[in-house]
Amino acid sequence: MGAWKTFWLGPEVNQTSNQVPETRVDEDGNPSPFILPPSPGSLWQEIQPKEARRIGTVYRSINIISTIISQMDLQVFRDGKLLKTPPIVANPIDEESQTSFVQQIVHSLALWGNAYVKVYGDPVSSVEVLDPDTVVVSRDELTGKVQYWLNGKLQPKGKIRHLKFERMPGALLGHGPLQGCAGELKAAQQLDAFQQTWFNTDGIPKGILTSTTNVNAAQQKQLIEAFEAFIKDHKNVLLPLGIKYETLAVKPIELQYVDVAEANIRNIARIFGIPAANLLTAIEGTSMTYTNYVESNMQFMQNTLSRYMNEIEDFLSSLLPRGQKVQFNEEMLLRMSPEKAWTIIKTKVDIGYTSGDELRAEEGKKPLPKPVVKSETQNQTNPNKDNQENGNT
Repeated sequence: MGAWKTFWLGPEVNQTSNQVPETRVDEDGNPSPFILPPSPGSLWQEIQPKEARRIGTVYRSINIISTIISQMDLQVFRDGKLLKTPPIVANPIDEESQTSFVQQIVHSLALWGNAYVKVYGDPVSSVEVLDPDTVVVSRDELTGKVQYWLNGKLQPKGKIRHLKFERMPGALLGHGPLQGCAGELKAAQQLDAFQQTWFNTDGIPKGILTSTTNVNAAQQKQLIEAFEAFIKDHKNVLLPLGIKYETLAVKPIELQYVDVAEANIRNIARIFGIPAANLLTAIEGTSMTYTNYVESNMQFMQNTLSRYMNEIEDFLSSLLPRGQKVQFNEEMLLRMSPEKAWTIIKTKVDIGYTSGDELRAEEGKKPLPKPVVKSETQNQTNPNKDNQENGNT
């Protein structure tokens, strides 16, 4: 297996965080004028979470997920009835908001595939979301029980709660987007490194000086040094002796950088389950209107956000008395278009499911004044009215 792996993917490289990223060069040692895919062997290594976070599209994808989830309030139910939110749910982390707790959990699950929460008190009164790099998970060979080590110290049973993005059979650790799609993310990281190398390198001349007269090597060096020294302090220059200067500029689109960058954005959006429109990129043949934007939000919640939300809900529910369940309020994300919402409301009123007063009460408004209804006696016509008005009895 090792020989085949080396043949197809190239030799494995032990890459560290401070290793200089690979760039492709031509025969003269200059960066290639084309965006080439990284060598297969360099994509075999798993990208580190803190390195992946520096990729702009990865950072934005996680930011979108954490922002939307953290805007939804956490509610507590028992037998379908809404209860008052206890402090451990309202503010799980001491002196921090519920938003802070949700964001830390989402970042841990998205980058590491695992989130570790240390609990305090019995019953639990506060929690701390740990840096996943400080936690080691092992299995006791004698008892088969899972053990958690924090900064090299074994933690008491139940002190560390382990949340996982995806659970693989027999695996101690969870499996996240970075672990499942390392190749695409590594390619995005190397494209960013290529961009910086190409536009910042000193190996490519920024311009060419030409002369109509013959000059030897010593004169060429003197002219170049004098020209570079002069333009440092002057905005304009007059070149004598038939000397001309031509700037060498390469447009990003000529490097195929734009196309490859767009492809990387779409790949990362697919990995994290983000709608392409949220990352300001478009897929050909698609358009976004208000209606399908709402439907896209519903699919986004069902296909992407629910994985994170379920882990958070299950964890917080485990801290409460039996029978109580924590749930996110999803109404904020699932708001429909005004036309569709009013159509549903009208249908509910027509079939007698609800009333106008109940709907106004949900919005914190008072009932509308009741219309004055005349009685039947008031509505009946007085046959002697005309005679009384004319003075006749």
